[in-house]
Amino acid sequence: MSILRQELVDQPGWVVYAEDATPPAKVHAQYLVIPGAGTYTINILTGTGSEVTEPATVDALVRLDGLPAARDVLVVERKLDGEWRVAGSGTSAADGTVTVDLDVVDGSLYALGLDDFGIPFSPGLAVEVGRRIRPSVFTGVLYQITEPGVLPATEPAWWPITSEGSRELGTARAEAVRYYRPLAHGPVTAEPS
Repeated sequence: MSILRQELVDQPGWVVYAEDATPPAKVHAQYLVIPGAGTYTINILTGTGSEVTEPATVDALVRLDGLPAARDVLVVERKLDGEWRVAGSGTSAADGTVTVDLDVVDGSLYALGLDDFGIPFSPGLAVEVGRRIRPSVFTGVLYQITEPGVLPATEPAWWPITSEGSRELGTARAEAVRYYRPLAHGPVTAEPS
């Protein structure tokens, strides 16, 4: 809900009404107090809404085995009351750098670097270059597709990480790659934006 004009806010009260016609049909109404102009996210079942946040950014550099890498970065915040919340996320470029846009409240920030965990092996699945396949019994090794194709009808005998390059995986080819567990840093300092 976006409240654009102060005259609307100055009304004595608001009733928000929601109707879900999908069987079984549901209707709910909630009285709300709107303290000022702004954008609000409201749970009409409880009357609660989103917290007031401040925009900020944090710069991150992702490295794997000492080399820059493109990976997901998740920033979480531990609020003063001890509750955790997601403050923002982004993906680093090939040079490992990313500026993550955040919405922060009052807590300490921690940045997590996340590797691609891949998708579970699925017989006959068509796969593209770059997709990672995760064996049903995970041992820390994923299989990254180097040539597109279709996975085999049965799960293969998986191979270890070697310098031999890619191997056949159905009609596709894949190479064994290491999965890097999430790595956290923090508390980190954000810059107001």
